[in-house]
Amino acid sequence: MSVQTTEYVASEIRSPASFLASRVFIYGALAFWAFICLFPIYWTITTSFKTAVDVTQG
Repeated sequence: MSVQTTEYVASEIRSPASFLASRVFIYGALAFWAFICLFPIYWTITTSFKTAVDVTQG
């Protein structure tokens, strides 16, 4: 029988600045998407407490 060896190559280690920048971008995109998804709910709730005149006037 023969022995098979596998050589592992270490992956490239990212710098802390690059890691932080990617995290900031990801969380910023998620916060923006949360705003897009939650704003209609906010609009619906606030409009439901207004009178018809208040809704048409703004």
